[in-house]
Amino acid sequence: FVSGFDGAGATTSAAAYAKYLAAKGRKTLFLNLKQFGSTENIFEASGKGSFTDAIFAIKSKKVNMTLKLESIVKQSEDGVYFYDNCQNALDYTEIKLDELEILLDEMSSSFGYHNIVVVSDFYFSDSLIYLMEQAKDIIIVSDNRKSSQIQLERRTAAIKSLDNRHNLNISEKVRLIFNKTINASIFRTDFPVIGIQPELEIYDDKEIVKTIAFSGIFDKMNSMRK
Repeated sequence: FVSGFDGAGATTSAAAYAKYLAAKGRKTLFLNLKQFGSTENIFEASGKGSFTDAIFAIKSKKVNMTLKLESIVKQSEDGVYFYDNCQNALDYTEIKLDELEILLDEMSSSFGYHNIVVVSDFYFSDSLIYLMEQAKDIIIVSDNRKSSQIQLERRTAAIKSLDNRHNLNISEKVRLIFNKTINASIFRTDFPVIGIQPELEIYDDKEIVKTIAFSGIFDKMNSMRK
């Protein structure tokens, strides 16, 4: 999940998808890689440690790395696994591409997650390109403002250029969610729209996530993949 612009609602949408999957019995990890993202206001659980500890466990390359990663992951009351945010936002800049690869490999092979839902900043980098290559679906969250349309068009052009330059197929995996929107038909887009989420008169992040999770948006995404 990435934002079409800052504040579009990618984090709450990603968290909602994680909640949706967990409710269906899927062992799901929610991984917030946004530098200034917030997970604690959505998922809560007891325990010590944060994603900072995960980063430095990988960097240490010690034999107990897997045990360390497992010891600091938490599970919310609705079954979603997650890491608390880094202790300092700058800690996110410490993780390198090869370390991100190690992390996701450990999450997939050692911990048995059926799904890993990642939300990331939308700044093209080797790490973001790797995440896009590995993803089954790439969800861009936007809204119906004219300024959002302009940013979405620029991101669309960049994704297509990336495909052409590196012989990738990222464009084929992109889906859109229009948040805080009633009618997205006026938008021009080259990507399928999986859902339109009207603006909610709710101010609690947990309730917003719950509402989106069971709104039916993600049923369409799963059907499109079949």
